[in-house]
Formats: sequence, C-alpha cells, structure tokens
Amino acid sequence: MRSKWKGYYKYIYLYSNNKIYKKSSVITLEFLNKRVLVYNGNKFISLLVKESMLGHRFGEFVLTKSLGSKIHVKK
Repeated sequence: MRSKWKGYYKYIYLYSNNKIYKKSSVITLEFLNKRVLVYNGNKFISLLVKESMLGHRFGEFVLTKSLGSKIHVKK
C-alpha cells in the first residue's frame, strides 16, 4: 500500500502523445473522457477512460494474454 502523502503512483514523463507505458499507474482526473494508448508488453491498446475507472490502474483494463481459441491452434 502506498502512503497518502506521496500521492498517486504515476510516471509523468511517459504520458507524452497519450501513450502510457506503465500499467501500474493510477488513472487520475487528467485522463477523464480521453482516449489513451496503453502498452501491454507487445503493442499499444486503445482505452477510453470513463468516470468509473478513476482511482483504478491502467493494467486492470488492458489484457496481456490472448483469450479463446487462438491459444489452442496447432500449426
């Protein structure tokens, strides 16, 4: 748990061009109703920030693993 006097965990220098590289950063009011690109380790995923997402982290809304039948396809 992060102490209150330190504030929210965010990397300011990585927010250029609406691209976010750290999924552990907290969603604040500056991102409300904006579309940002979040890096999931492979590519950038587009994310529209809504009011219900405030206070959560970017990684909660961006998947890093593929789901469904794509995993089980044999070559």
